[in-house]
Amino acid sequence: MNSYQVRGGSAADVWKQLVGHHKKLSSNNRVLNAVLIISIGFLIPSTLINLLTLLIAPLIINLVLITIVCIIYYYSRFKKKYKAGLLVYAFCSYGALATTFFYNAGINGPALFLFFLTFHLLIAISPKKQHLIWTITHMVMGFLLMSADFFYPQLIQAKYPNYESRFLDLSFTYVISLLFVYLITIHLRRNYEKEKNTAKKRAKMMKLRSVIISRQNDQLKKIAWLQSHKVRGQVATILGLAELIDFENPSEFSSMEAIKGIKSATEELDKVIREIDSLTRD
Repeated sequence: MNSYQVRGGSAADVWKQLVGHHKKLSSNNRVLNAVLIISIGFLIPSTLINLLTLLIAPLIINLVLITIVCIIYYYSRFKKKYKAGLLVYAFCSYGALATTFFYNAGINGPALFLFFLTFHLLIAISPKKQHLIWTITHMVMGFLLMSADFFYPQLIQAKYPNYESRFLDLSFTYVISLLFVYLITIHLRRNYEKEKNTAKKRAKMMKLRSVIISRQNDQLKKIAWLQSHKVRGQVATILGLAELIDFENPSEFSSMEAIKGIKSATEELDKVIREIDSLTRD
């Protein structure tokens, strides 16, 4: 049990290192890094499949894409170039989709699967204000490519040598696309849950601080009331009684009564001061 926890913890730590810490990188930046990492994981077996099915053009495209994705990842993860990395990734994706479409059997190939996959990824990693741009671009580009296949079929290259090769390529792309979407969705949900929990903790802290501040304000109001009423009242009493003392004949009855009154007022003032002191200590 312990060994499992250690392995799980180490794997989580490795993933955090690869994606980036939330205190150093924005949420969108970390999602882009995750997409790039998973993209590399997708492209490597895809390249092997192209090699096995003897599709040389897609093989070369994948090798070029792996290199580009690694470069984008480096600048996004370590140089914090999220916006530039996002744009380069988007344009490279469109270029790769178009090239794959023409050099990997067109409509009969896996390019349309990849269109849905890249659309999901771009929506996941881009700011909301860019979503309309990517949606329109995907729709227009997909329609143009399918129209080219329909009206100019001679443009489509690298057709499958046999039905088995097509089945293997489409099946692999379909499964990998599903896994890709699943992994990105899980990553996004985990980020959402973390941010949600962080927001809840902040809300609790703010509520606690609000309660503390409200309590402190109540104490300050009470202290101000004690100072303005009781303290000043007792000081005024002491000053008034002091005026009644005949310092030449302090033993007279009126002077003695005034002194007793001063003593009583002083004791009351001491109580008020102690009360204020206890309020400042709470």
